[in-house]
Amino acid sequence: MHLRIEQIGVKNWRNAIALSVAPYQKRFIEPNSESILEAKFEEGLYPVGLYDHQEMIGFALYGFYNRIEQTIWLDRFMIDYRHQGKKYGTLFLPLIVERICKEKTVKQIYLSIVPGNLKAEKFYQMYGFQTTGETDEFGEYIYTLDVKGEV
Repeated sequence: MHLRIEQIGVKNWRNAIALSVAPYQKRFIEPNSESILEAKFEEGLYPVGLYDHQEMIGFALYGFYNRIEQTIWLDRFMIDYRHQGKKYGTLFLPLIVERICKEKTVKQIYLSIVPGNLKAEKFYQMYGFQTTGETDEFGEYIYTLDVKGEV
């Protein structure tokens, strides 16, 4: 494996929108095309492709950095259905966290999980994310990861 993260741009956006989660997962995450469009019109969002060698196998979107509170959101994180079950999620999540911490001074990373997405809850909890006990404006559960001092 040769894992890397690359900013989404002119050369690779089509590869990103061609990725998809499994049919049963589509109710839990927005399509990558929507995420890329959102990043074009909302300042402070960063779409990235997740690669193994030259093949894009996943996608992430992070942003909405709060400099004062030193927080940032991991808005989207997905592995294409053809590559699920190969531990890519487990390998890429630490790389994304590391990238965020190198780019910004961050104490906490937030994310939200759609109710009923038990696999995602278990996955993020295994990595150290903890529920805040709160929900966002869409009713999704908010989780946080303390990253102060990481890099």
